[in-house]
Amino acid sequence: MTVPALEFVFTEQIISTLLQLNERLKKEELRIKPFWEKLVASLEQQVKDKVIDDYNLKSELAFFSDDKFYKRLYKECEGNPIWQDTTYLLFSNHKYEDHKELYIDDWNEFGEDHPMAKIPFCYTMHCLVFHSPMAWEDILRIDDVWIELKVEHQFLIATK
Repeated sequence: MTVPALEFVFTEQIISTLLQLNERLKKEELRIKPFWEKLVASLEQQVKDKVIDDYNLKSELAFFSDDKFYKRLYKECEGNPIWQDTTYLLFSNHKYEDHKELYIDDWNEFGEDHPMAKIPFCYTMHCLVFHSPMAWEDILRIDDVWIELKVEHQFLIATK
């Protein structure tokens, strides 16, 4: 006999908590954006001035939880994300004009019948909900989110 899976219930409190997470993520995206634009401009100028030959700018997204559930599940979870996305595209080599669609107001893919359908998702919330393997219970346990920008300065050495 198999035990049926419990269906997740979207209470008003849960929807409010998820909405707050979405708002915090959107606020952080908007805080990082001008820094990222200046960083790309600086790197482009360094290439133009031949200080560097090229660069890679990558962004990564990591979600952390101090919940004792994860500490029991993974034995030692502190410092390790419960999920991370190393292909997070919001901040990368691309210029803003090349991927400004990532900043549109709504990345929510839920249909009309879903309780979260009317909430406009920022791109980071979209990645969390639609690209991660985490269940809603996991998402509600998130304590910290890191968005990391990683720059690789490249120098070409011609050998001939």
